[in-house]
Amino acid sequence: MSEKILVGVSGGVDSTVSALRLRDLGYDVTAAHLILKDGEDPTDRLRLERLAQHVPVHRLDCREQFDDRVIRPFLDAYRKGLTPNPCVICNAALKFRALFELADRLGIEKVASGHYARVLKRGDRWAIARTTSPKDQTYMLCRLPYEWLPRLCFPLSEERDKTGVKDELASRVGERLAQGDSQGICFLEGGSLERFLEDHIALEERHIGRMVDHDGKDLGPHKGLIFYTEGQRRGLGLSRGPWFVERRDFTGNRLLLSHGAEAAVGTIYFENARWQQEVRAGQDCLVQFCYRARPVPGRLADCRDGCGTVKLQKTAGSVSIGQALALYDVTERVLLGGGFIKYME
Repeated sequence: MSEKILVGVSGGVDSTVSALRLRDLGYDVTAAHLILKDGEDPTDRLRLERLAQHVPVHRLDCREQFDDRVIRPFLDAYRKGLTPNPCVICNAALKFRALFELADRLGIEKVASGHYARVLKRGDRWAIARTTSPKDQTYMLCRLPYEWLPRLCFPLSEERDKTGVKDELASRVGERLAQGDSQGICFLEGGSLERFLEDHIALEERHIGRMVDHDGKDLGPHKGLIFYTEGQRRGLGLSRGPWFVERRDFTGNRLLLSHGAEAAVGTIYFENARWQQEVRAGQDCLVQFCYRARPVPGRLADCRDGCGTVKLQKTAGSVSIGQALALYDVTERVLLGGGFIKYME
């Protein structure tokens, strides 16, 4: 009898190809599509319809949970001046949790997704590890509980880029359905983050105030501290640049700007960590502080009660409070786990 596997499918290129590949490998594939918002992308819908001709597709209405567990915490974080990553939160709190719950109800052991990541076993422990792909998505998985790791499967683990994945889908379902790519934050629906925040956060919650430089000189008004992040250069509307955001002062609602070189961060403090592997203070590691940044060498200087400190080998810029912080083993690039950035210096 073929091994059963449940594949989470968004309707995108990667997850659709993952489900079809597993079927070709001889797995007994069941697909699950989580409905997270009203409305559906027409191309995604057509891909799901085409996929349903090959494997059964379950549709789970998760709109209420998505609002409670992802969108509301996302907006609350911005109100507090944080810069959250909703995908990191969603993968642990909703998407994979819903998949595993459905798999248990259906008596299915393995769960797969279209993420660019690897699962491997080191001794008696399972681990998620980075891939060679520039699209590596292990950062988004840094808060998955260890208990899920032995059941995970990532069919795109060996893909270098998305070209081959799109070509494979084109040969199966046609060129038109192999086009397009997923957007950064799914609930923005093609709009900007700034517009989304404007629509959902009241004026009095935006921390509107003034921009000032190091000497305290007033540089003009800003539209609200929630719309800026540390290290930001664009959208400041000032001449005689380059200017960048050094710090946001929520006590006085001031946006503190520097002129010239960006402020460098050497130490990152984190909290609310979830570990997939054993860690210890003094351990060398690779540090990733946002999805677009490449991991950089550092050291876990302190770690206790879910909090800790990371010392970077070289200072870095554009580190934002509230972002997820993922740590990796330096030799096998295995994901150790992740927390959230509390502050930095």
